[in-house]
This record gives sequence, structure tokens and C-alpha cells, in this order.
Amino acid sequence: MHAQVRDPWYAEIGVNAVDVYPVGENMPQGPFFDEFLNVTDHWNFGFYLKVTRKLSQRFDVGLMFSNNTITKWGQFGNDDVSFEVEDLKYYGVDINANYYLLTNRLQPFVGFGASYTWIEEGANNTFSTNQGTDNLVGAMTINWGLGLKFTVSDHISINLQTTYKHSFQEYLTKHWQHTLGLQYRILGNKGCNYVR
Repeated sequence: MHAQVRDPWYAEIGVNAVDVYPVGENMPQGPFFDEFLNVTDHWNFGFYLKVTRKLSQRFDVGLMFSNNTITKWGQFGNDDVSFEVEDLKYYGVDINANYYLLTNRLQPFVGFGASYTWIEEGANNTFSTNQGTDNLVGAMTINWGLGLKFTVSDHISINLQTTYKHSFQEYLTKHWQHTLGLQYRILGNKGCNYVR
């Protein structure tokens, strides 16, 4: 059966939080999922921009750019005191796909994809042979995550998503990225058919 997706392009803007702590690495990072929602001690906040193309009622793909500054790299011991670093720049470009489990006003989804991420060098992520340089060091990551989309109106939705980014390079840490954004349906493209 063929149906029509009306206005399948979406623009999104929001805040993102990068957390390098609960990734299963040695101190000052920690066990996988440990203190996962410790916003105060571990989350580093920034913003993101995203463009999404809806391919079907349950499937879309998106291109996202994120900008952040990392000041918290984890913690030492059981004191619950953040291990602070000096304003490390963070940039990410992601290509992700989402599959929606429900198509109601409240839509849980699973996501997967890949990204290229750059983090400025610091004490825990030094790559250069020349000590003291603050290069942006980048590598590809494989991503998977979970999210929830709430449709406010015909044009406005709210997106909440948590994504784990796995790097296979030692010089780029594995990390979590949480996003909360406002999505706006862009008018003008109504000729997209999909098979349902």
C-alpha cells in the first residue's frame, strides 16, 4: 500500500550533554553506566543543530552538528568530586537513522549510525608527540541509542535522545551524548511516497 509523507524534512535545534565518565574505562573514568544520570558531576553542556529526512512513517535519517566544551572528565575515588579539565573543545558530525516503535503522539525509537568527533587534547587524551600542543584530535565512532519524540502540533515536536558513541581509537574516548531539542517540520516537499 502506498501512502504519502507530507513535508518530510525537519530542522532541529537543542542542547546536548557529553559524558565521558560511565564508559567502562579506568579512573578518572568509571564503570559502564555508573552514575549515568549524574548531571552535576559529569555532564558537559553545549548545543546542536540537526536536519532530518523522514523516509517512512517509522524510519528517518538525520545529519547533526554538535558543539560543546568539556570541563568534566570523570572523578577520582569515592569522593564524588569531578575531575576537571581546561575547556576542551568538542565537535561532532553525526549521520544517524531512527526506527520508531510507535507512531502515536508519543513515539519511542531506537537509533543507530556513525559520527566523526573531534576533542581538543588534554591531560587524559594526549595524541601529539609534541608536548604542550592543543590539537583537535578526531576519529570515527559507531553510535547506538534510544529516544522519545513527542508531537506537540502539526509542525512542532520535542526530541529526547541518549546515544553511546564507541571509538575504536585509544586517543578518542568513548562517550555518551544526550540531546534535548525542538524539531520543526519544514514545508514545501510533498511528493515523497513510501511503501507501508
